[in-house]
Amino acid sequence: MAGARASPARRSSTVKLGTPVEYAPAPSEPPCPQLVSILLLYRNLQATGDNPASAWTQTGQKADELMPQEYVEALRFALNHLYEPSLLRSSPLIQLLGLSGQSNPALALQQELIQTIEALKPGEDTPTHSRRWRAYEVLLFRYVQQWPQKDVAAQLGMSERQVRREQRAALEMLAHQLAQRNRANMPSATLPPQSELADEGPAVTVADELSWLRHARPEKAVQLMPVLESAMALSKALAAEHCVDVKLHVPRELPDLSVHPTALRQILLNLLGIAILRSDGGQVCVTARSIGWDVELAIQGRVTESVDAPMPPGLSVVDELVKASGGELRLTDHGQDLRAVLLLPAASQLPVLVVDDNEDTLRLYRRFAQGTRYRMITVADATTALTLAQKLAPQIIVLDIMMPDVDGLELLARFKQHPATHNLPLVVCTILPEEALVLSLGASAFLQKPFSRESLLHVLDALWASRGRGGR
Repeated sequence: MAGARASPARRSSTVKLGTPVEYAPAPSEPPCPQLVSILLLYRNLQATGDNPASAWTQTGQKADELMPQEYVEALRFALNHLYEPSLLRSSPLIQLLGLSGQSNPALALQQELIQTIEALKPGEDTPTHSRRWRAYEVLLFRYVQQWPQKDVAAQLGMSERQVRREQRAALEMLAHQLAQRNRANMPSATLPPQSELADEGPAVTVADELSWLRHARPEKAVQLMPVLESAMALSKALAAEHCVDVKLHVPRELPDLSVHPTALRQILLNLLGIAILRSDGGQVCVTARSIGWDVELAIQGRVTESVDAPMPPGLSVVDELVKASGGELRLTDHGQDLRAVLLLPAASQLPVLVVDDNEDTLRLYRRFAQGTRYRMITVADATTALTLAQKLAPQIIVLDIMMPDVDGLELLARFKQHPATHNLPLVVCTILPEEALVLSLGASAFLQKPFSRESLLHVLDALWASRGRGGR
């Protein structure tokens, strides 16, 4: 099928008509009672010899008497098995949509569903972030192309939880569109209420939209220049339309960034767009430098005359996107000059001293830090830890307690007493449940083994944020 992924992950099925079926729903789609009762009818087929579509009436409810929620659930089942004719052949939608007289009702239903989804595709004038586009893309990827939910989430930049929420809304929208296309065949009692399917529905918050980003930590560093050049290429037409000259002055030797590439691209596109629109007939200059443990990117727009135009309302969303990426946005607007300064975390720059006698654990620390702002300096010999801390000036210290040569609590006391390290945040990471004790002795945080990458980075991020963005 044109536009479909080469190897869609479809649910396998070897079920034939007349064979009892065990219903095994996807983990992300719990069965509703109505759908389970429908599918249990399959168990009677072998004994009765009936077609599943006619067996539907054994419940005392005909296909043309479906209630709205049951109609939506029947639609969900058909979409989940869109490429399985043996199961589509039994769908009550065939009778409901007037497809019983077709030579191949299962194929006719499949084509009707795909065509109805395509009919939901918004026009070119519809904003790409609108609810209509989200509904169409969820239906396209999830059902027409049969992508798993996790792939749909990655493609659309959402969490899986948000995809499930959008999927439910899209199903109802599709149900109403399908009913509108086949109104002559469908009784009014089956139609979902139009008021429940308003196009925009409840507003999705910025936190919802960015929840995926807060948990999608990069596992490898990102180079700034390719992403910046891509964003500038996409902004070229906008700059030409507003007669803006865009200049780029960025050194090639900048450190890589610990930012999700999708987020970085959107941040740059939005800031470039804002600067271009505010610099009509003028110039936009992009510069960058390494500063402290960050990369500073400045986008400055200049016009020939002072302007009083208000800042675009979407700027607050860009600020939230920057914060979710571990960065900081500073903006100044002085009429003739608009300057946006973006601080983004440089990859593998912020030194963290890790003291642990277990080499496997030290390797785990280094692996968990890949792609992040942190550079793990690992030491197995606790007797040299204080000397190394004085020499390498780490910004955070992570310390085990149970070590053969030095008692971890004693080493904690030394770190807190030494003038070179007494102000550094210190994390105690041990298998022992001694959180209250180590915090009372001066530790900044406690992490119990075994730990995950997310829990380790969460603790380090919280400690670094509490210190503010410092220089070298």
